[in-house]
Amino acid sequence: MRKEREGNTLQAAGLINEAFLRLVDVKNVKWQDLAHFFSICANILRRILIDRARAKGMDKRGNAAQHIKLDDAPGLASNPKSQGLVAVDDALRQLEQIDPRKA
Repeated sequence: MRKEREGNTLQAAGLINEAFLRLVDVKNVKWQDLAHFFSICANILRRILIDRARAKGMDKRGNAAQHIKLDDAPGLASNPKSQGLVAVDDALRQLEQIDPRKA
């Protein structure tokens, strides 16, 4: 979180709070050990961050946004971190099809 850009509205405490709320809703999990718990927590955190990156991407593609011409908005660029995060998630999903444990 400390490497995120300034003005990021998601803080570490908010991320942990959201993860806790999702973790409380996890039902029918037979906890094997602490590593299993950490693995599920990591997946939940990843999903929260990916959902947020995708939502920002939707905003960039015109979801409830005012449309302007690119010529009228010089310097307007997408956030490469969000795109990279979504690409990593897509790669992990493909790896999960091949080897779920490695994913």
